[in-house]
Amino acid sequence: MNAQPIMPRMPLNVKIFLWLTLAVVFYWVATNAWFWLHLPSTYPTSVEKLLAKSPRLREVMDRSARDSGYVYSGATLLWSIIFLSLAWMAAFYRLNWARWTYALVFVFRESLPLIAALFAEPSVRQHVLHWYWHDGWTNLWRYIDPAVFIVAIVFVFAGDSRKWFRHIQPV
Repeated sequence: MNAQPIMPRMPLNVKIFLWLTLAVVFYWVATNAWFWLHLPSTYPTSVEKLLAKSPRLREVMDRSARDSGYVYSGATLLWSIIFLSLAWMAAFYRLNWARWTYALVFVFRESLPLIAALFAEPSVRQHVLHWYWHDGWTNLWRYIDPAVFIVAIVFVFAGDSRKWFRHIQPV
C-alpha cells in the first residue's frame, strides 16, 4: 500500500481571497475591453463645434485616445500580473511574505496619484490633486476594486487563514 502525503485543505478565507483577486482582475480586463470596443467617435457638442472647424484636431484627439488606451492596457496587464502572481503564491505556495506584499502593493497602487502629484510641477500637481480629491470621489465606479481588494486582504489575514501561513508542509 502506497502512503500518499495528506495535503491540507485550503482554508475558506484563502479561497475567498483568491476568488476576489480573480474577480478584480476580470473587472479590469472587462473595462479595458470595453474601452477598446467603444472608443469615442463623437465628443460633447462644444468639442464637436471646435472639431468641425479643424479636422486635424479630430485626428489628434482620436490618436490621443488610442495612445492613452495603450498606456491603460499596459498598466492593466502589469497590475494583473503582479496581483495574480502574489495571490497565487500566497494561496498555493503558502508564502507569508506574498500576502504582506499583496497588501503593501495595494496601498502603493492606491497612493500612486498622490505620489505622482508630489513630484509634479505645481500647476500639474493642482490638477492631479483636484482630480483625485474631487472628481475621483464623485465617480462611484472608483470604489469597486479598492473595496474588493480591502475585503480580500481582510480575508487573507483573518480567521483560519493565519494557520495556513504558519504551518508549511514540506513538499
